[in-house]
Amino acid sequence: MIDMLWYIVWPVVIFIGINVSVNAIFSWIILGKNIYDSSGSLSFGTDIMEDNSVIIMLITMLIAIPIMIVLMKKDEDRRGFLTFKQHFKKIDFKGFLWLIPLGICMCLGISKLVTLFPIDNILGSYEKTLEGYKNSGLVVRILTLCILVPIGEELVYRGLFYKRLKKYYETTIAAYLSAILFGVAHMNLVQGIYGFILAVIIIYVYEKYNTIFAPIFLHIMINTMALISGEFDIFSKINDVLIAKLFFMLVEIAGIVLFVRIIRVKKQELT
Repeated sequence: MIDMLWYIVWPVVIFIGINVSVNAIFSWIILGKNIYDSSGSLSFGTDIMEDNSVIIMLITMLIAIPIMIVLMKKDEDRRGFLTFKQHFKKIDFKGFLWLIPLGICMCLGISKLVTLFPIDNILGSYEKTLEGYKNSGLVVRILTLCILVPIGEELVYRGLFYKRLKKYYETTIAAYLSAILFGVAHMNLVQGIYGFILAVIIIYVYEKYNTIFAPIFLHIMINTMALISGEFDIFSKINDVLIAKLFFMLVEIAGIVLFVRIIRVKKQELT
């Protein structure tokens, strides 16, 4: 039992370990004496870490992604999972087009849903996380948040953790357990609920397309839309008017249902 659990969670432990190590190195070596404020408090250093969260994430992903690829390759060799060549063969460019509007609706609709209620700052701060992201340059944010993070997180949470869970548990149980872990990993309640809902739909897409490139592409679309919505005032102005927010949220959630159904139908036609 212990060996089985360790096998399942090992990739996540490595991923978290890399992130913690990068944070430690960044704080103690790069920041050096600036880690403490004049009163000897660590709070100043914590603020600096939050302000450089995207850079830390960038370094974490550059280290973690090659390791996760190696672990997936080992799983494919030992457990009979798809090889990377088979993953490439399963790329369906026409089918992937449906993931573009799905990702847009998921990002906008679910973010509106989870911010309807005053739950921020109960467990962590979503607003503070967003402020930390904006302190980095646009190019760095695009590279990190829109490309590297989706690749790294999908390899860890879907390609490894979820796939390993499926070896021992029913698909539905594995999906929800994986989604819960993905939500908790975001370390604040707003993103936690948001991440959980996203993960459930992403896993559905993973199962339908049967290739890790589908959830990676969908995740890229979600994060890209999140970045775009943060750059233009029109999105925040819509969210500031409750009636407008509710209207667009319902439209976007309806879009999620529609595009999920389209993907299901299209995949059924191919089988």
